[in-house]
This record gives sequence, C-alpha cells and structure tokens, in this order.
Amino acid sequence: MKSEEVKDVLQISFVSIFRNLAQFDMEKSGFKTWATKIVINNCLKNNQGHQKRSMEVLNIDFHSPQITPAIIDEIAYEDLLKWLKEMPSNYFEVFNLFVIDNFSHDEIAELLKIESALSRKRLSRARLWLKKRLINEQDSFFNQFFLN
Repeated sequence: MKSEEVKDVLQISFVSIFRNLAQFDMEKSGFKTWATKIVINNCLKNNQGHQKRSMEVLNIDFHSPQITPAIIDEIAYEDLLKWLKEMPSNYFEVFNLFVIDNFSHDEIAELLKIESALSRKRLSRARLWLKKRLINEQDSFFNQFFLN
C-alpha cells in the first residue's frame, strides 16, 4: 500500500472505532485487541477493493510457468473432474469441503478430526497440486499449437 492509502485506512479505522465504541465489550476482549481487529478488517477491505480496481498486465515468461486465461478456457469439465479424482485423497477431502461445501477450516478440522492448521496446509497443497496440473496442461497446449 502507498503511504496515502495507509493514512486513509488508518483514518477510516479511527472513525470506525469511535463510531462503534458503544459496541465494545470489556468482558469479551481488551480494547487494544478490539481496535486492532477493526484496523485489520479495514486493511483487508482496502486490499480487496484495490485488487478489484487494479488491472494486471499479462506477461508471458516462458522461463517461469504461469497460467494464462487461454488454458483455463480450454479445460474441459471432464478434465477437471479427472484431475480432482487423481488428487491425493487427503488434499481432495479438504479442497472439496472448503471450496465446494463452504466449510471453515475449524469445521473441517472437527469433521476430519485434524487440526485446523493441517486443514489450511492441505488446502494450500491441493491448490498447488491443481496449479501444477494446469501448468502441465498449458505446456502441452502450447506445444501442440506452437511447436508442431
């Protein structure tokens, strides 16, 4: 974030803190914790808005694999299902519960009798696994059209 954005988010956070001061409950948490949570939430909101506003220029660097929009358009539904079936089962369980069924990591941890940190790690690994499959598919796509 730029320094102007940081100042804006900080000002919005102070306003939010003062407007919601009546909602502060000393029995639930300390003031510093409560105020910090408001600041963090405002930073996250600003980041999400910034990501929506910004437009990325697509630079294809053949030395570092990237997933381009063209490959995503070329993926068949059947291919995606096939990949998900090939995914290691412990990754697939968490991926399915989180992405498809909208469970939180705490809920997944309770269902699978694992720690929520392990749920997060498995989701991260599942996404990485899928990304590698997409990159491999993209490589074969480019080879098919540009090297033949």
